Amino acid sequence: MTDRYLTLKEVLERVPYSRTEWYRGMKDGRFPASYKRRPDKPGSRGVCWRESEIEGLLNWIHGAGSDDR
Repeated sequence: MTDRYLTLKEVLERVPYSRTEWYRGMKDGRFPASYKRRPDKPGSRGVCWRESEIEGLLNWIHGAGSDDR
């Protein structure tokens, strides 16, 4: 099974964070790092995230998320 990639819009629809909080969490290492959307295409813009990594984060938030990550 291949992992699906999500855009920022799709990620923010799933997580309880604003865009600013999301990028701050990425910078701090609390949230998954992004991937270039089209690394094979020079000059391509945009990033994406693996769906499995976002699902893992959501499981952590709703489960044992009482500890700081």
